Amino acid sequence: MWSFVDEPAAPQEFFAQVLPGAQEMYLAQYNRAYAALEQGAFMREAGAWAMADGKPVGMALVSGGESPELFVAVGEAWRARGVGAGLVEKVCLGLRQQGVQTLAVSGVSSANAAAVRLLQSVGFVGVSTGSLRMRRSLDASVPACDMAPGYALRMLTEGEEAAYVRLKNTCFPESRPWIEEDFPREFPPMSFNIYERIFVAEREEQLVGTASAWEIDYGEGPLGLLHWVGVDPAHRGQGLGAALNVRALQELKACGYAEVWLNTSRDRAAAVRLYERLDFVPYQELYTYTLTL
Repeated sequence: MWSFVDEPAAPQEFFAQVLPGAQEMYLAQYNRAYAALEQGAFMREAGAWAMADGKPVGMALVSGGESPELFVAVGEAWRARGVGAGLVEKVCLGLRQQGVQTLAVSGVSSANAAAVRLLQSVGFVGVSTGSLRMRRSLDASVPACDMAPGYALRMLTEGEEAAYVRLKNTCFPESRPWIEEDFPREFPPMSFNIYERIFVAEREEQLVGTASAWEIDYGEGPLGLLHWVGVDPAHRGQGLGAALNVRALQELKACGYAEVWLNTSRDRAAAVRLYERLDFVPYQELYTYTLTL
C-alpha cells in the first residue's frame, strides 16, 4: 500500500528513484521537472509525494508563475494502481485553496498512453499543438521519384551556407528567420561530413529546395532523421519535395540506419500527405492538456 509523505530532504534523489531514466516520449517534461527541482522553481505547497514499503513510488510538481503547469511521475511498477490519480487530486486540492483556476500539462505525447489515460481520467482536456513526429522503417524499399526537367539534385558544398540560409527562410517564412550564424548551430560538426548529408535542388544555379539526411539520439542510440525538408514556394508542384525526400532516405539507408524519423506540423498538410505516400506513419502528436479547477 502506498501513502503520501512530506517533501523529502533530497527531492532530486526521490525523483531519480521514481524515474531512473527518461524515455523519449516524455523527455521534455522530465528535463523541465528536473530543472525545477534543481532551481527550486516549483510550488512547494502544492507538491505531492508518495512512498510504499519505504521507497519512492510517485511525485507531482507544479511550476510557479501565472500559468501553473503540472508534472506527475509514477514508478513503472506502481502504475494503474491509483497513485497518479491520488497525486493529482492532492495537488489540485492545494491549488484550489490558493485560488488557482486552471492547471496545464504541455508537450504530452500521444505515444505516452499511461500519461494520456491518467490525465483524461481526472478531467484534463487535450488540444493538439500540431506538432507531429513520424517514422519509417528503412527495411522497406525506397521508391523512385521523378522531378520536372531543368532541376538537379546535389549535395550542399562548403561556402554555400549563406545561400542555404536564404533558402531556409524562403521555405519556412512562419519560423524565426535565420542568420548565417544559425547554420553551424543547426548543423554542428558530427562524426560524418555534414555537407554530404545536406541535399539541395538547384535550377539555373539557384538553390530551390533542400532535405537533410541527419542523425538524432532520443536516448537509445543514433537514429536517422529526415531534417529541414523544404521547397521554395515558387518551385513547388515540380516533384522536388518527393525527390529530395527519397534522396535523403537513400542516404540514410546507405549509412546503415534501421529507421528514419521526422518532425513536422499538422499545419503542413501537403508535407504530411507526402510523408504518408512515402510510408511514414505517425508515432506521436503533442498535446496540451488543461484542467479547470
